[in-house]
Amino acid sequence: MEIVRTAAKDGSILPKALEVIRRVPEDSWTHGSQGILHPRTVYTRAFGKVAEAWGEVIPALSTLSAQLRFHQPAPDAKHLEASYGNLLHALYEQVDACYAVMRCLAPPPEKASVWHQAAVRAQKLPGLNAFEEQVIRGYRNISLGPSVNLLKHNESRIRLIALRSKDTFTLGYFIDGPLPGGVIGPAASVHRDTNSAFSFNRDMLLHWWWLYRTSELLANVIELTIGDKLQAPSNGLEPSETWVELCRNIAAIPPDFMPDEADRPYPLVITPPTGDSIRLRFPAGRSANRLAKDAKLTALITIDEGGQQYKLPYVSTDENVITVEGQ
Repeated sequence: MEIVRTAAKDGSILPKALEVIRRVPEDSWTHGSQGILHPRTVYTRAFGKVAEAWGEVIPALSTLSAQLRFHQPAPDAKHLEASYGNLLHALYEQVDACYAVMRCLAPPPEKASVWHQAAVRAQKLPGLNAFEEQVIRGYRNISLGPSVNLLKHNESRIRLIALRSKDTFTLGYFIDGPLPGGVIGPAASVHRDTNSAFSFNRDMLLHWWWLYRTSELLANVIELTIGDKLQAPSNGLEPSETWVELCRNIAAIPPDFMPDEADRPYPLVITPPTGDSIRLRFPAGRSANRLAKDAKLTALITIDEGGQQYKLPYVSTDENVITVEGQ
């Protein structure tokens, strides 16, 4: 599957829904009768949070990668942990915002609901099934939702690891959680085998793909519901230079992944230096790079309380754990 956005054809390289929402006639929205913020406000605020969070992640990731590559004695892990957690939360909330927008495309359902998702399902909007099949069951429910729920409700943390050798380097993370026997390790609800992690490279490419794909599917629901009443496109929504630079940064991510991710599909993102287009293809149709067999693992674990037993991905077993001492 491929998504292409060009300034010449589409007026912008921003995700499609940002433009389509602006073409909905004001009298077609039902937010006033449902006590909801204007849909354009809801979506642009949610999208703005995602853009801001990604703008924090990129430099934090670059800084930590350099610190680890050049063996600096005190790498700054906390900044990346916090900024990536904020990004995951923002991506989750952006999906929720899509439901708020869709809810305002139709009259309130007969049975009132405080939950946007329940209300939209009762409204039976065209295109909703495709949105939920792909975005909810194919994306949010697989890793994004479980990760955010653990971070938000279970006091889990993002734990950083790096696999590196003389010629290869991959930085990644796992969401920690309780394992049998009181050991802390990769949470089973996110990392099914409790012995793996996510590379930031593949994870960010996937989230970027789904940000654009989610927007396409939301735009589809809007277009099918509003139909001929949809207004003509405007002169285009100019992306900020910050967004264009984010597109370039994502497109420059190399396919250096964790060992168990090497054979899994990943998205390809292409943005030219001019920044006037973006092309996304999933799967990429290309092979990922392979880590060297002599790659060694570095774990960056911040101690919360006392001495704790950890099971690290790729090197630990249920019987082989490490005890991390701290104050």
